[in-house]
Amino acid sequence: MSTTTVTTPVRRRGAWFWDRPIAVKFATAMVVLGGTFAVVGGAGAIALQRAGDDLQQMADLDTHLQRAFADLGAAQARSHLLLARAVGADAATRAQLLTSSAWEDGVVDARSDVVEAYPDALTPQWKDFRTRWAAWTTFRDETLVPLVEAGDTAGFTAAVTADVAADPDWAGRALALASAQTDAQVLAIQSAGQAEVERTIWLLCAAFVVAAVLAAGLSTAVIRRVSRAVRSVGASLDAMADGDLTVTAAVTSQDETGRMAASLRRAQDGLRSTLTDVAQTAQDVAESAQRLTGSNAEVASAAGETSAQAGVVAAAAEQVSRNVQAVAAGAEQMGASIREIAQNATDAAKVAGQATVVAASTNDTVA
Repeated sequence: MSTTTVTTPVRRRGAWFWDRPIAVKFATAMVVLGGTFAVVGGAGAIALQRAGDDLQQMADLDTHLQRAFADLGAAQARSHLLLARAVGADAATRAQLLTSSAWEDGVVDARSDVVEAYPDALTPQWKDFRTRWAAWTTFRDETLVPLVEAGDTAGFTAAVTADVAADPDWAGRALALASAQTDAQVLAIQSAGQAEVERTIWLLCAAFVVAAVLAAGLSTAVIRRVSRAVRSVGASLDAMADGDLTVTAAVTSQDETGRMAASLRRAQDGLRSTLTDVAQTAQDVAESAQRLTGSNAEVASAAGETSAQAGVVAAAAEQVSRNVQAVAAGAEQMGASIREIAQNATDAAKVAGQATVVAASTNDTVA
C-alpha cells in the first residue's frame, strides 16, 4: 500500500505582488510614482489656489478697502474745511461751498458702504468712526450751518471750539485707526499667504522626494529580484552546459522568471532521469558484454579442441587417401592384368576357332 505525501507550500511575504508579471511590477512602480506626483501636484494646485485667493483678498483690501479709507479721510477733512471757508465767504460762494459739503457727505456714505461690504473691516475703530461722523454731521447741520448761513464768524468759531465733534481730528483719529487695522489685516494675510506658500513648497519638495524614493525603491527591488532570478537561471544553464545537473535555479516567484526556472528544473529532472536510464542500460550492456566475453573464451577453447581433432582427422584422411591411392594403383594394375588376360583369352579363342576349323577340315578329309 503506497502513501502520498502532500507538501503545503510556504507562503512568501509579498507573494501577491512578486508573483505578478514583470510588466505589472514595473507598471506598479510607475503608477506609484505618477500617483504620488498627481497627489502632490493636486495638493500644490490647491495650495496655489488658496494663495491666489489670499492674493485676491489682499488686492481687494488694498485696491478697494484702503482706497475707500483714503477717500473717507479726504472727504471727512474737506467737510470741516468747506464749512470753515463758507462762514467767511460771500453769499454765492457760501452756497457753493455748502453744496460741496453735501457732496462730501455723499462721498462718505458711498465709501462707508464699500468698507462695510468687508466683514473683516467692521472693527471697533470703524464703528467709533461712524459714531463720531454722525455726531459731526448732526452738530454741523443743527449748529454750524445756521451760523454759516448767517455769516456769524464769531459764533461759528465759538461753537467749533466748544464742541469736540467739530474737531476734524476727533473723527479722523478713529478713521486712521480703522485704516491701520485694515493695513494690519493686509499684512497678516500677506504673511499667512507667504508662510503657506513656503510651507507648500517644502511639502511639495518633501512629497516629491518621498515619491521619488518610493518609486526608486520599488523599481530597484523589482530590478534586483529580476536580475537575481535571471542570474540564477543563467548559472543553472551554465552548469547544465558543463554537465552538472545538480545546480538548480533558486527562483520561487510565479512571474516569467519563476516559470522559466520551473521549466528549467523540470528539464533537469527529465534529463537526470534519462541519463540514469542510459547509465543503467550501459551497465546492463557491460554485464552482457562481460558474459559474452566469457562465452567467447569457452568458444575459443572448444574451437582449439575442435582444431586438434580436425588435425587428427586430417592425418587419418591423409592416410586413407594414401591407401585409396594404393588401392587405385592396385586396381589399375589389376585392370591391366585383366585386359591382358582378356586379350590372351581372345587370342586363345581365335586359336581354338582356327583349331576347330582345322579339325573339321581334317575330319572331312578323313571321311
